Amino acid sequence: MPNPALNQEQASAHEEWQRVKYITQAHRYCMQRAGVNMGDAEFSKDEESRFNICMAKHHQAFGIFKQEQNTFKQKLADVVANGKNPYAHFQQE
Repeated sequence: MPNPALNQEQASAHEEWQRVKYITQAHRYCMQRAGVNMGDAEFSKDEESRFNICMAKHHQAFGIFKQEQNTFKQKLADVVANGKNPYAHFQQE
């Protein structure tokens, strides 16, 4: 499905929204996984360590996802550039 046409301002705003959404979700996930006690005024050393490890793993996993996503998008663009239907395999029975 093609993306909607966005002007520069809309594309920039959408990119910023995606960045903030990714950061929010990563922090929320890692806070849960690290077992951070939000009732305390600061992280314990163990909580900080678990949180930082989780964030590093999350960042690495998301980087791999983005690489795969870019490869997929490039392959779709190549199929379209060759005049073929990129979704033809879904229509075959």
